[in-house]
Amino acid sequence: MPRSPKHVVPRVTQSVVLRYYSKLPKNGASDYYVLEQGQYAIRWCVLRVQRSQIQIGLRKGQTWHALAVVPKDATLDDIDSFREACREKSRELGVCRITRAPGQIFCQIRPGVGA
Repeated sequence: MPRSPKHVVPRVTQSVVLRYYSKLPKNGASDYYVLEQGQYAIRWCVLRVQRSQIQIGLRKGQTWHALAVVPKDATLDDIDSFREACREKSRELGVCRITRAPGQIFCQIRPGVGA
């Protein structure tokens, strides 16, 4: 049975990045992941909190795809572009398919992929 994530946020924002920069692991402590979960979350888009930096990328199972290092002073536009890179990478990996509704684009999980 999969474990439920310990660190969950509805969406990666500037305040989330600043909060976790203040909680970087100390020497000897393990890196940890912060998962987006909610209405506007991008599936498998996570922050990897390391001892000296925070990365954003995709984590599916035990596989980590690092996309960028998120600077402490990242703007909202920077964070949105990092999140969009996560969405593009998930499409590239075949994790989701694109569906369109009037004025919106959704990334829906393909049946049998990542379940």
